[in-house]
Amino acid sequence: MRCLLHVLVVVCASALPMAVGAQSHDQSLREQLRSLATTGGFTVEGLGFIGDEQTPRALGNDVVGRLRALLHDYNYVVAYDAESRITEIRVLGLRQPPTKAPEGVAVVATRKGSQHFVEATRANPVIEAKRDKIARSLSAARRAEADRLVAERRRQAKALSRGPTPAPAATPPAAFRVQLGAFLTAENAPAVWRRLRVAQPDLLGGLRQRVQRADRGERVFHLLQVGPLADTEAAKALCAALTARGVDCLVVKP
Repeated sequence: MRCLLHVLVVVCASALPMAVGAQSHDQSLREQLRSLATTGGFTVEGLGFIGDEQTPRALGNDVVGRLRALLHDYNYVVAYDAESRITEIRVLGLRQPPTKAPEGVAVVATRKGSQHFVEATRANPVIEAKRDKIARSLSAARRAEADRLVAERRRQAKALSRGPTPAPAATPPAAFRVQLGAFLTAENAPAVWRRLRVAQPDLLGGLRQRVQRADRGERVFHLLQVGPLADTEAAKALCAALTARGVDCLVVKP
C-alpha cells in the first residue's frame, strides 16, 4: 500500500547539530516529544525506544530545530505531506556506530544542508500482514467459488438426466379468521376454545385455533382466532351464526 506521503526525510543523528534554546530539566524526552507533536499537529511513533529520563528542554518556534535537539542521540524519520508540513515522526532507535554499506547497494538522495532527501514508500508491517491475509482469503474464496460452480454444473447435469423438474406447489392465499376473544392470560385462550368447540361442533368442528399476541401499550392481550376461512363472506357468515347463538366474535382479515 502506497502512503500519501510526499517525501520522507531520513535523519541520521550523527549528521545533525544541536539547536537547544533555553533549557530546563522539568520534562522527560518522551513528554517533550508528545507536547511538540500536539503543538505541531503530527504523530510520533516509536516512543518505546525512548526512556523517561529527564532531558534539557528545547525551546523556540523552529520545530525541526527542536526535534534535532531532542533526538540528537537517536535515529529517526520525518514524514512530510505535499505541502511540506510534518505529518509523522518515527523514532528508529538509539544511534548506532556507522557500518560499512554492502557493496553494490546505493540510494539516490538529494542533499540540502545537513539533510538528505530520498523518495521512499513507507511499508507498514501490520498493513502488509493484513494484505497477505486478504490475498490468502481471496485465493481460498476463488477456490471455493470454483468448487461451487463445478458442483452446481454437476447438479444441473444430473437434473437434466432425470427429466424436467415439476413446478413447485402454489402457495395458498392468506386466509380470513374469526376472533372469539382477547385474554390477559395466555392459558385462558385454549380453555375457551375447547369449551366453544364442544358447545358449537357444527360451526367450529372443522376449524383450528391460533393464539395471537398483541401488545397494547402497558398491557399484552392474547387473541383467540379460528380458521382458516376462504374469504370475507365465509368469515362473516360464521361470525353471524355464532352471534345468533350468543357467542361474541369479529372478522379478522389476513
